[in-house]
Order: sequence, then C-alpha cells, then structure tokens
Amino acid sequence: MLHSHIEPQPIIPESSPLYAERSRIFSAAEDDFAACTLDHYSNNPPSLIFANPLRKKNPLVSVITIVFNDEKNIYRTMESVIRQTSDDYEYIVIDGASTDQTVSLILDCSHSIDVFVSEPDRGIYHAQNKGLSLASGEWVIFMNSGDYFANKNVLSNFQPSPETIVAFGDSIWTDAWQSSWAAKNVHDIWKGMIACHQATFIKRDIHIKYPLSEKYKIISDYSVIAQLYADGYTFEKVPFPIARIEVAGVSDAKYSRTIERYFVARKLFPNKPVITTYANIIIQFIRKDISSFITRLRSRLDRTVRKI
Repeated sequence: MLHSHIEPQPIIPESSPLYAERSRIFSAAEDDFAACTLDHYSNNPPSLIFANPLRKKNPLVSVITIVFNDEKNIYRTMESVIRQTSDDYEYIVIDGASTDQTVSLILDCSHSIDVFVSEPDRGIYHAQNKGLSLASGEWVIFMNSGDYFANKNVLSNFQPSPETIVAFGDSIWTDAWQSSWAAKNVHDIWKGMIACHQATFIKRDIHIKYPLSEKYKIISDYSVIAQLYADGYTFEKVPFPIARIEVAGVSDAKYSRTIERYFVARKLFPNKPVITTYANIIIQFIRKDISSFITRLRSRLDRTVRKI
C-alpha cells in the first residue's frame, strides 16, 4: 500500500455512504507518480493506489473505468478516453487486483490517469461506487473495460442544458454488423433501459445520493436511472452517439437481466402494465431461442443426411 498526505476534497457529504470510501482511498494515495511502478505493485500486493497531485479541480466530466483481468481490452478503452479532444475531464481507473497484464498496461498510461486504484473488491458495483466516491467532476460517466467512446469528440460535443440531471445518447454495438442502438424515449423507462450506462452522463452531486446497489447482479445501473426518473429529475437526449459497446459484456444475460428489471419497475411504476409487458418480453426471448434451436437442429440434421 502506498501512502500520502493528500486529503479528501470536501465534495461528498459526510453522511453519504461513499464518504468513508473516498477518505480511505485518498488517505492511502501517493502523490509521487515515480513510486507507482509495476515492481512496487508486484512487491506490495494486493493494493496499489495513486492520485495525480496535478489533477484538474472540478472538471466538467469524471470518466471512470472499471476493470478486472481484461488485458485484451483495457488499453483500447483507455485510449478512447485519453484521445478525447476535450481536456475538461478527469480519468479514474478502478482495477479489482488483476493478476494478468492489466495493471502493467494501466501503468503504461499513468501519465494520463488522475486516480488509479488496484485492490480486491466485492464486484462491479462496489468498484463503480468506489470510482464515484473519488470523482470531482460536474458529471460522471462509466466507460468500463471493453467499451469505448464512439469518437474522439464526444466530450467536446457534450453541452447539456443547465437543468439536466441525466444526459443520454445512442450507442454503437461492436458485433459483426456494427449495429446501432438508438436511445429510447425517456418515458418508456419503465419498460427497461433507455440507453446503455456507457452512453449515460449523470450529475455527480446527484449520483452520490443514488449509489449503485450491490444487491443486484447486472441491473443496478437501471435501478439508479429508473429511480432518478421516478423522483422527477430532468433527462435530456444528446444528438450524437456516445459509446461503442462490447456486446458480450456482463449485462449480456437477457433472462436474468429482464427479471431483475421487472422487480425494479414493478416497485417504481405501479401504475404501468409492468407484469404483462415483462411477460411478453420473456415470451419473445423464448420464441427466438426456440427458433434459433430449431434452425441449428435442422442444419445439423441436414449435414448428417448428406454424410449418409
């Protein structure tokens, strides 16, 4: 563990559940980047923490990347952040004590990272809350490992209205078709996510009042967004794509994701036809899966017949 005299900035109320996390990390941070080397990390497991003493004060955006053992994708994600034409942002990287080359790749970019934490955590939402607790920007966006900004001008183009609390936009899926996912009407949020979390900016001072719940496996982001909408906060759709998304991410589990969202929607939107809507969604999934299974079975039988 590295040590420092950096004091936590007074930007989180002491009553917030994130305050203790922020205080712990900054009290352990090292303000000398020279000490933050892979050798230090290798010889002092399991934690590595540093904070750039020259980090921007109150930037427009805090970009947060969560990663664990993803040496294949982490550099691409960091590159998409570092190459943004805007410099009005800070970059926070939270690693879950990776055992592959992830930490080495992150340290290679340490000159462009404002806060880096590598230590064991309880999962993705614990890690995201950790990043949120360290943020000082007006806005927060999570761009986790494997996902990246749609282009280098996203942050430069980000100019939301003053009254906006949640700004969201379109995404581009990195599948074989490079398909686009258009953000949905905000008033349909009771039906599911209106945009990917990687394509969603949230005002930091509001987000810290709505930390991500660790009781959910893969839809805590939806829980936060839906609660913000239910509580009357202002949403705004931006007119440009924000993120490119790795299709096979953690949330690519349609049945469990839909069931978890159902329980959130039923609680927050009791006057909407939640039961029938989500039942129809599950039925559509089952039909598609059956159709796909039949297609594969026919293909296999055809190949078998040709061999006979």
